[in-house]
Amino acid sequence: MNVEEINVLLDRVETVLRSQNKIEAEFLIKDLEAALPLVKNQEAINYINNYIAQLLILLKKDAEALCYFEALIAQDKSYKYNYTGFLEKALCLMRLGSKSEGLSAFFDTFSLAKKNDDYEGAAKAARFISIYFYELQDYEQALSYLNEVIHYAKKIYNKSLESESLYRIGCIHLFNEKYYIAIDCFREAEDLAVDCRDLFLIYQAAVKRCFVYLKLEKTNQAHEIIRNLVHLNEPHKIDKP
Repeated sequence: MNVEEINVLLDRVETVLRSQNKIEAEFLIKDLEAALPLVKNQEAINYINNYIAQLLILLKKDAEALCYFEALIAQDKSYKYNYTGFLEKALCLMRLGSKSEGLSAFFDTFSLAKKNDDYEGAAKAARFISIYFYELQDYEQALSYLNEVIHYAKKIYNKSLESESLYRIGCIHLFNEKYYIAIDCFREAEDLAVDCRDLFLIYQAAVKRCFVYLKLEKTNQAHEIIRNLVHLNEPHKIDKP
């Protein structure tokens, strides 16, 4: 197998990952493993190993994929592969039920991204950490990392991610019965969602605001939100009572 044939294989991997073709993934893993002994450049080896791991994830073979990502972290000290390795390691561990180890890997990912001024990478890692604490109902820790997500989302102008984080912060304040703070968070989340035309987030934030207004017996505001929900297919027409 020559270089050109290996490149064709790698192109096929991209296609398979997009199409989620599991049968083709099985064959590709075997072909890539057969190609590895022919590759002498370590960077190219790491590149192929990363693809094998991604295909294993597609096949839900997280334990096997985890071995590849741990090897990737050990063998390649470049930021690109270290970040990918730690992030994917964390996700594999979470899916395998090793929550504490997964969280530790997320912390490593977040620290690595911050150290390398990778705002997008930091936002992504902080989001995973915030979700972990949010689902545990450890809202103090969740708030801390949701604010980190917002901090980095603003730097990369990712309004959808900022909106999602504000929505979760609003949910935490609602749980803590801080209703007016929750309303402000939901309103800001909705504004950002309108800007980026994220219909799902618009709906989520609007419904939560409606719920809070009803708890506060502010029925006029709640009814106004319900009326405006009919414009979800035209986000620019949604008003904010």
